[in-house]
This record gives sequence, structure tokens and C-alpha cells, in this order.
Amino acid sequence: MSGNLQDAIRAWNDYQATGLHVTQDEADDWLAKLEAGHDVAPPVCRVDEQTALIVAVRHQKDLDC
Repeated sequence: MSGNLQDAIRAWNDYQATGLHVTQDEADDWLAKLEAGHDVAPPVCRVDEQTALIVAVRHQKDLDC
């Protein structure tokens, strides 16, 4: 398996476990600033309410087994 695919799978698993994410627009804006030569911090990862609920339900199901 290629390194990029492994990274993508690891990122997906992390998202499924935590719900932490940035939007595509946030990522695109950050990358555009880097490309323009600006030294900017990456966007802050966050969890929205719906994602937090889904993650909590998944963890509860894991605990019930």
C-alpha cells in the first residue's frame, strides 16, 4: 500500500474516532496562503455538534459490546 493511501486511511480512522476536521474551504484558503509565500498556521480542527453526536454514539456502541 502506498504511503499516501496509508496516510489517507489513517486520517479517515482518526476522523471516525474523534470527529476533528477542517472544511475544504478552510484547507484551500490555508494552502493558497502557503503557496503565496505566507507563513501561516494551519486551520484549527474542530468538531461540529452533529459529528460529535455520531462519534459519541459509535463509542457507546463499542462500550456496549
